[in-house]
Amino acid sequence: RTQGLEWQDNWQLDSHQHVTAGAEWTEDMGTNYEAHYIDKKRHNQAFYAEDALTFGKFTVTPGLRWDRNSTFGSHQTPRLAMNYKANDAFNVYASWGRVFSPPRLNDQFYMTTSRGKITQGNENLQPEEGYTETLGFQYQAGPKTVLEGSVFHSDLQHVIRWNRAVMPHEAENLNEEDKRGFELTWKQKVNDKWDYEAGYSYIHTKVDQGKGDGLVYDMSYNQPNGYHAGVHYHSGKWQAGADMTAGTGRNDTYYRNNSYVVWNVSASYSPDAVTTMYVKVNNLNDEAYDLYHNYPAAGRNWQVGVKKKF
Repeated sequence: RTQGLEWQDNWQLDSHQHVTAGAEWTEDMGTNYEAHYIDKKRHNQAFYAEDALTFGKFTVTPGLRWDRNSTFGSHQTPRLAMNYKANDAFNVYASWGRVFSPPRLNDQFYMTTSRGKITQGNENLQPEEGYTETLGFQYQAGPKTVLEGSVFHSDLQHVIRWNRAVMPHEAENLNEEDKRGFELTWKQKVNDKWDYEAGYSYIHTKVDQGKGDGLVYDMSYNQPNGYHAGVHYHSGKWQAGADMTAGTGRNDTYYRNNSYVVWNVSASYSPDAVTTMYVKVNNLNDEAYDLYHNYPAAGRNWQVGVKKKF
């Protein structure tokens, strides 16, 4: 369970400078009787600020976040983003940032036994640290058409993975993970009620497991080639949609199949500004696939509910 408080404010200092700053406090709490930890708690305090500076068609935004974690101490993560708006139809952006991500309580203390197989966390896990960088664009190809694309790269140390090839299954830190790829998305508005989108992504991952081999291709990544598409309807108080996600190029000696296609559908009705009634059907086609080794994803399932704002 996670609970917390957050404050954020914005200041428009002049027509060329916009400052955002905030603070947050979170508490993670967990209990696992089999692992003999009860009400385990971890706190994190954070302060952050960024300054958006506009120079004609350029916007440069430096930022800094400071975290104080009750287990892993203090860490600073700077960030720099740049945006160039060439005209009303074309926009280019780039960003770079440091990463600090502590392990979850379950990564460290979880334990369960199922069918004689033991899965347990690793109390000695270290936080993930490194950097990410992105270069992308947005192009308004027509009054109803938008094309978006980006290339990205991340290099992280102490990446947390669950090793299910050993017994007991255990969380571990990899020495390094190098991930890079690109994605493209086409968005099309048909009319005031209908729109659709389609996209493709490719991700190439290398990992160093600390065995002396250095960075090698990660055969266990679950979606080297990713595809997504969706059709959406919205009219007055009604909304509905059908969305598809798919993956190919998977290692079928590690996963149960080398590809999968999943369809999800939903519909909702909002009688007023604070109430929404909805129905969802996940994995409509009842696809049998796994995103994690030896852990099948859920088959077809549905939800019916009501959301209320207070």
